[in-house]
Amino acid sequence: MDAPSITLTTEYGMESRKTVKFQCGLVRETETFVGEEVELLCRETLLDYVCDMLNTKYPEHPYGNLAEKVILYKHGSRDSLAPLGDTEAIEDGSIIEIVLSATAKQEYDDTICPHILKVHTYKGAAAFCDYCGVILFGLLKQGLKCDGCEKNFHKKCAYKIPNNCTRLGGGGGGG
Repeated sequence: MDAPSITLTTEYGMESRKTVKFQCGLVRETETFVGEEVELLCRETLLDYVCDMLNTKYPEHPYGNLAEKVILYKHGSRDSLAPLGDTEAIEDGSIIEIVLSATAKQEYDDTICPHILKVHTYKGAAAFCDYCGVILFGLLKQGLKCDGCEKNFHKKCAYKIPNNCTRLGGGGGGG
């Protein structure tokens, strides 16, 4: 047997409801909380809702646990923003601004580091492309050399190489 659902009503017999607008950059969403949800409406429940909303809209985001990184602000009078307090009441028609903390660390692969490629003329021994393994042909300006890790690439391979420079050469000189 199912538990009976509880509906909160106002003194006029209408169901209690509050509409809250959420903004995150250019994304805007309006949510209406009804009945029991209205009584539970506080910073913590809004944070849960916001995290679910962002995870749905941006499933590939690199921020891991959003609840630790999201800051909620409430629009006040004269377009002012104030941090949403833990016990602050949410009125009907409130506008909540969603901000990602500046200290939120992206959980991307830390090895993303682009190569610093410059046209290079190889003198002496033959040089090979570190991407495809084929020899770099020509008398002058045979290929591209990374100033960071000193790897060699064909010009045609340059757009295919991964961003995994190790910066062994200190990012300087070379020629």
